[in-house]
Amino acid sequence: MDDLTERTLWALAAADYPVVSAQDFNAVYRTFGPAFGPWRPVVVGQEGGHRTVLAAGGNTDAVTAMTAVAQEWRALCDPPSSQVALAPCPENPAAGDVARNAPQGLLLRQGLARLDGWIDRIDVAGELPLEGRPRAAR
Repeated sequence: MDDLTERTLWALAAADYPVVSAQDFNAVYRTFGPAFGPWRPVVVGQEGGHRTVLAAGGNTDAVTAMTAVAQEWRALCDPPSSQVALAPCPENPAAGDVARNAPQGLLLRQGLARLDGWIDRIDVAGELPLEGRPRAAR
């Protein structure tokens, strides 16, 4: 990762983003705009019945995007930096790890946004491993 890209990723990862409710999906469009096309909900199921709701841009494949987020998140956390502390990236992140803990700015960069609340369905299994999956096309 070159210096410019690393600085940009740190800025995205450390920035503060508004929290949008999963129950008010129109707020996703008003808050994050139309940059990725029409937004749709993607629910990542996790252990204990917990769910994390993501908004995915209309042309965004959620698993491919979460894989790219995991790669960028790991690059920022390995080796640990003295910059702004981020949630640690697991050695072998699964979809639930990324959906629940990855920095919101890295999710937004790949066409995803974490929402507050839940929807009663599951689209992606939280234990789905992301390592070794193809990088998202940009």
